Amino acid sequence: MKAQIPILNFTNTEKNQNQLACWLITKFSACPVLNLLDNSSKNEYSENCPLTTASCFSSSPLPTSSQYQKKLKQVDIRIFIFLFLALLLWFNPAFAQNKVYINHTEFGPMIGRVKVWDNNFDPRVNFSIQSFNGVRIDKNHALGFLLGLDTYPNFNLVPMAIGWRGFLEKGKRTTPFAGFDIGKGSAILEKREVNEWGETWYEGGFLASPQIGLRRNSKKGTHAFTWSLGFKRQHAFFYEGVRDFFGTGTTQANNLPPGFSSVREEAYVFNSLLLKWGLMF
Repeated sequence: MKAQIPILNFTNTEKNQNQLACWLITKFSACPVLNLLDNSSKNEYSENCPLTTASCFSSSPLPTSSQYQKKLKQVDIRIFIFLFLALLLWFNPAFAQNKVYINHTEFGPMIGRVKVWDNNFDPRVNFSIQSFNGVRIDKNHALGFLLGLDTYPNFNLVPMAIGWRGFLEKGKRTTPFAGFDIGKGSAILEKREVNEWGETWYEGGFLASPQIGLRRNSKKGTHAFTWSLGFKRQHAFFYEGVRDFFGTGTTQANNLPPGFSSVREEAYVFNSLLLKWGLMF
């Protein structure tokens, strides 16, 4: 069944905006009331949502916390499907023959520190693997998207990013290259823990990762090996919600998702040194 776009009243601009916003919220789960703050100094839900009026949500009730988490994962799955279909379209024999398509797959350790209970830091070494798929826009530049897997203490994230690769072509077998990726980490692989007292879950956040390295072409020039040194900044969050057994946390003023009396947030920022070996073709 096709989605019905709301009929707008052209004599009331504010009403039009509210109707359209409500329709987008319903269809795409984009309500800012339920979006967790990507801010380590906050430990509660947003208090500045302009759409928290009764008229906005009168047509459909707010989803429960489990339904909201399910919708978030559905959005992540849709992103995966889109990227996969885009990869199938780009990976075409004609592209490969003209060297328009480019794939750069890398793996290696992520070296950093993790904070422990006594406010000291312990070293950590985690594993990262990623695949950049894109197209060359000219001789020295390529743009595309990146998918991967990063392991962190106690949980894993799936990086999804837009990437750039730059090359300094000198006609030699060994040449330098650089790259930059920016996007978001997804906690789609992490299971939401539910018990009789509450729920706990992880969410990914913003990521950025520059790198520099060397590329050595094969003798036939069909592929190349790469060695790179990079840096990655990854934000992540852990949430622990306590169930509302007495109906004290369901009021709109508390800005909590339905069914919770409180939600505790832990914000993480992982700064990692990347040492990677890769294959490019």
